[in-house]
This record gives sequence, C-alpha cells and structure tokens, in this order.
Amino acid sequence: MPRYSRAQKRRFRMIIDIIILVFVLGIGGWLIWGGSTAPTEYFVEAMEEGASQETAIKTVEEKVETEAERLAKLEQQRLEQLKISQQKIADEAKRRAAIRQKIKDKKIRWKSYYKTPTKCLNPIAWENLVKCKNKKIVARKKFDKLYDSGKI
Repeated sequence: MPRYSRAQKRRFRMIIDIIILVFVLGIGGWLIWGGSTAPTEYFVEAMEEGASQETAIKTVEEKVETEAERLAKLEQQRLEQLKISQQKIADEAKRRAAIRQKIKDKKIRWKSYYKTPTKCLNPIAWENLVKCKNKKIVARKKFDKLYDSGKI
C-alpha cells in the first residue's frame, strides 16, 4: 500500500468533503425543491466561472441559504393568509349563527305575541278570511315596530 504525504492526505480529505457536501446539498436541494438539482447547478456554474472549490462551496451555500429563506418567507406568508382566511370564515360563521338565532328568537316571540282568534281559525266566508288576514298584517306591523324598538 503506497504511503501518502500529509499534503496528499489533506487534498484527498478535501475532495471527499467536497463530494459529501455536494451530495448532501444535492439531496437537500432535491428534498426542498422537489427534485431540483439547483445546488449542484450552482456549484457547477461557480466552478465554470473559475472560482476555487472553497469559493464555489461558499457560493452554493449562500444561494441555498437565500433560496431557503425565500421559501420560508413564502411559507410564512401562506400560513398568515391561511390564518386570515380561517378567521374570516369563523367570523362569518358567528355572524350567520347570530342572525339565525335572532330570526329564531323573533319567530318565537311572534308566536307568543299573536294568537289567532278562534273565528279566524277556519273562516268560511271570503270577507272573514280577508278581515282575519288584514288583522294579522296589522298585528305583525305593530309587533315589528315593538320588536325593533326593543320593547318586546
């Protein structure tokens, strides 16, 4: 087995470290960007521009970090929009429930306020039917005024 000098061992170790780094960044980028090879492309671009390996690694790290920050901001914005949407939905549901309850309450109060006279339960003559309906309309208008003013 050949013996290597310290400089050669350092160089081998640095190459192995770079390979591991590129592999980790490539896998990490693939996981983050859904299969994109952007970190590897960044590394290749930096190397093609004549940068040293260390500079290329720093460039890749900076670009990956910048992209990760951008994605984190986008995710944060998406979550904030989701919270706002959920709050709007909850507020609208509360508003509609309050309206339904108010309508239900008004119907209950109307039933307790207005009792149909016995002669209007089954009117035979047309005139009696019209008179009963008119009395009910007048009573309803009076009830609505009292209810809206808060007296009922």
